Amino acid sequence: MCIRDRCCRVDSPDAHNESDTPGKWGHIGNCDIPLRTAENFVDNAKTNHKNIKFIAWLGDNPAHDTYNQTKEGHVKVITKLTNKFLEKYPNLGDVYPILGNHEGLPCNQLNIHLSEVWQFKLAADLWSPWLTPESRESMRKYGRYTQLHPGTKLRIITLNTFVQDVTNAYIWKNMTDQLGQLRWLRNTLDFAEKNEESVLILGHYPPYSGFTLPEWSKRYLVLVDRYANIIRGQMFGHTHWDSFQIEHSSVQGEYSGVAIENPPLTTGLSLYPSYRIYQMDPSTYAVSYTHLTLPTKAQVQISVVAVSLKK
Repeated sequence: MCIRDRCCRVDSPDAHNESDTPGKWGHIGNCDIPLRTAENFVDNAKTNHKNIKFIAWLGDNPAHDTYNQTKEGHVKVITKLTNKFLEKYPNLGDVYPILGNHEGLPCNQLNIHLSEVWQFKLAADLWSPWLTPESRESMRKYGRYTQLHPGTKLRIITLNTFVQDVTNAYIWKNMTDQLGQLRWLRNTLDFAEKNEESVLILGHYPPYSGFTLPEWSKRYLVLVDRYANIIRGQMFGHTHWDSFQIEHSSVQGEYSGVAIENPPLTTGLSLYPSYRIYQMDPSTYAVSYTHLTLPTKAQVQISVVAVSLKK
């Protein structure tokens, strides 16, 4: 019986069950996918979904071998995946990536108060072809960014969910509004409303879960309620489950939005690798989606969605 985080790696000598031996593309079990499966997804998306306008890459790229991870390993996998996406999607706004809790080292831990956070700098440098100069600078400093998708009135807002991670010890001293993210979010939403823009919010941790500071969730809900008239979607990752959270107004108690938790490509919880194709109305940016799976017989995890505009 393998008792490690993931049991199909070359450094898992206690995994003796032959049925748990992964195939070329991975294994449905206590196992992440090999890098080639994630790369195959990118090739498949480019070949079979030609009307995709952009991809939301929702973080968590290192595998679940939590206690064996190094900075060099993190840099390697993020760089390889970025280069693969750039091979097929090289232009401004083709991909909107964010960091997940597994980009922390150790997992969940990230000192956001350093003058330079290496994860932020790495991401800003690698992802620069997709980001505006203002977004690159914001990513470098704060691990978040916002920009209009080219040729549209759709504003993408990405969140740095390390600032709300209840397990991140670096935020315990001040749990109100780390890096001023909620203030920044409010100002960005206010700007979007005044300019008659629609908004798509992307993040890793869902805003209402055991992973998120309760007070942060409450304040986020107030903003979602206030700006429900322009927020067209909220897409998150992390949980590995195909699920959603219905939001209710903190004032009126009425429905105000939905936070969607997207399933990942990893098979880590004995699930088939999955991704989604979201369709947005080009005039209203109303959202619908199709759920797709990649059947397989570790080692990375990755959560992605792709968005197309209906004709």
